[in-house]
Amino acid sequence: MTMQICGGIIPSFHLPRTKPFDFGSIFPAVNEDTVKNLAVCSALRAEMQLALEGQNNVAAQAAIEQYLPALLSVMRGIESCPKDTHSVLKPFSFKWTSSFARSKKDPFYTLYTIRFEVAMTMSALALASANQAAATLDAVTAPNQYEDAAKQALPKIKEAASVFNFIAEHILPLKESLPYDRPPEVLPGMHAAMSCLYRATGQQVASKQAALKSMSPALLSKLYMAAAKLMRESDERLKGLTNDYKDLQPPLKTWAGAGHLFLLAVSLRYLGIDTWNAQKHGAGLGMARAAKMNSDKAVSEGILQGASRSLAARVDEESSSLDRMLESWEKDNKHVYFENVQKPETLPEGKTVTAADCPDFTPPAAPFEISFEAPASV
Repeated sequence: MTMQICGGIIPSFHLPRTKPFDFGSIFPAVNEDTVKNLAVCSALRAEMQLALEGQNNVAAQAAIEQYLPALLSVMRGIESCPKDTHSVLKPFSFKWTSSFARSKKDPFYTLYTIRFEVAMTMSALALASANQAAATLDAVTAPNQYEDAAKQALPKIKEAASVFNFIAEHILPLKESLPYDRPPEVLPGMHAAMSCLYRATGQQVASKQAALKSMSPALLSKLYMAAAKLMRESDERLKGLTNDYKDLQPPLKTWAGAGHLFLLAVSLRYLGIDTWNAQKHGAGLGMARAAKMNSDKAVSEGILQGASRSLAARVDEESSSLDRMLESWEKDNKHVYFENVQKPETLPEGKTVTAADCPDFTPPAAPFEISFEAPASV
């Protein structure tokens, strides 16, 4: 199942799935507490697996939040155990599907380190949170509903951005040789790109809040420009994955690039309005034409690929508004103002707001210690 772009201009992804795993199988523990704690971790993982299978974002987030502290306890135990103990640890592997890769015959990827499990679990946490935000924004049917929906959605969008950033900076890269057949989730650059994408989403949501409050066109242009620049950065980071980029699902690739163009068009439309209102009709008309060019290009490059009905309506609304504005301005300039149409020489500086901030994600405290001790020699 591929991603979908919802009306809040926010992606919604299929949650990754995983195969069963028993933590008790990795170590012939004789310590009673270790046996008990590994059993607890296995049970919590089984609950997470069930929630992910059901694709219920609320249930999945709750299950992951229960499992993650125990998982981090195991990771710390494995990574802090003496070198001579590592030879006693039995080989283990985790199997997960990818939320970002294009479909393949066998959807499961297999890797062999505990940090792969942590990265996939945290990625699922970020997506479960962001998907809830997408559902909230997609349910908006009237402008007067948007403010409350945005207030509910923004904390979850920021949480997703923070978790993805944490994975990129603190969990990855994996300490194992990556196989040729690998999910994008094992790459730090993938999570950095997703963090940037959700920061762009948060900025865009806050920009629309400002638009509905009838803020000045000059300010709205700067707000949307900041969102466009963040989206472009996400696109550049995705393309920086080089060979792995081709394995991403097509809607994700087209959305990052086309989304940047769409947000740029919105920014230029507002800048055109501000310029036209300042009696600079030729310059304002030039910006409106540039907005139309970017809007059309966004459509041709696939912004509607994977779009929900509400996003399709949003794009159509923006395009129709821009067409009406252009028709009116072209007529007025031709018959009243007679100004030379000027192409925009510079783009407005973006103005980020707190919605685009990416606060540090604080991982949960480990609820217990796992002690992997080599058996005493006889």
